[in-house]
Amino acid sequence: MRNRNLLLFATVLVAAAGVLYWMKEKPVYGNDVDSISQIILEQERHGEITILEIKDVQEYRVVTYLHNETDSAMMTFRKNARGNYEWIQSEKRAGELLAIFHASLLMEVEEGPPIVFVTTADNRVAAVQVDVNEFSEKIELPVGEPSVTWLNIPKAEVSEYQFIYTYFDEAGKVVENE
Repeated sequence: MRNRNLLLFATVLVAAAGVLYWMKEKPVYGNDVDSISQIILEQERHGEITILEIKDVQEYRVVTYLHNETDSAMMTFRKNARGNYEWIQSEKRAGELLAIFHASLLMEVEEGPPIVFVTTADNRVAAVQVDVNEFSEKIELPVGEPSVTWLNIPKAEVSEYQFIYTYFDEAGKVVENE
């Protein structure tokens, strides 16, 4: 009888441990659009989000999105040993029609630092001239629609970069970035 009670107790204990493990809150990773949206909404706490792009760069996943159609944001994930993307950083530019993010600040990439340009529907900048150290390139941006544009910068001999941006409207005139 005593062995039977001991066996019953052990069975109940194992079953309870199993239920507790199953009920334990599982971490959410940035592995798909639904989980990424869940992570963004947990951070933003209210409002609407529109994911513009999900891009993988080596072991990183970079997500650009708009919050309430006016705030540009970028979220970075890093792939862990199990292949899941763990959130490592978020950046947000409130009210900027054209937001510029330096995607590699936390990323250890082989190339130079990628620059990410995120526009809202109210953006009026049609082009940006980017001068970085000895590198110079002019990129076109869509006007009047949300967008994401990447520019890869060559790796510098020294790990110091000086960025100069010149903005142009649709007529090609130099303008200020509002």
